[in-house]
Amino acid sequence: ALNRTLNLLHSKGKEVTKLVIAGQALKGNAAQSMLIWPGLQLLGNSGRLVRNQVLYTVKKIEDEQVWLEELAKPLSFDQVKSCLRLSFAQTYASVQGNEYDEALRLHDCSHRFFSRKHLFVGLSRSKQASLVSLAD
Repeated sequence: ALNRTLNLLHSKGKEVTKLVIAGQALKGNAAQSMLIWPGLQLLGNSGRLVRNQVLYTVKKIEDEQVWLEELAKPLSFDQVKSCLRLSFAQTYASVQGNEYDEALRLHDCSHRFFSRKHLFVGLSRSKQASLVSLAD
């Protein structure tokens, strides 16, 4: 839900391409419909075409192909839908080892399964404490 909301918010005023996933929406890390545009960062979700948990930046979109700054060959729309995910919201487990210069918001902090370990992982990802905020 966070990825969908933030995708709509950040796409305002941009020339976007809509990639639609047909069928019922699934939970977890399943493919979801998304708006993409040059400059958008997407998260790798497959070891076949892209590396898992690696961020890729959309360079350009043309002729139903998406060029990523980090890859030499373009991906088809179907390939993007199958192996890339929106990166606005990531799990605490998936961000381990990453550092961020931009603002971070930690969500689900009041969830019954949220622990001090999650808090530590979330807080320690930012290079500046002033850029971290907590949400429920």
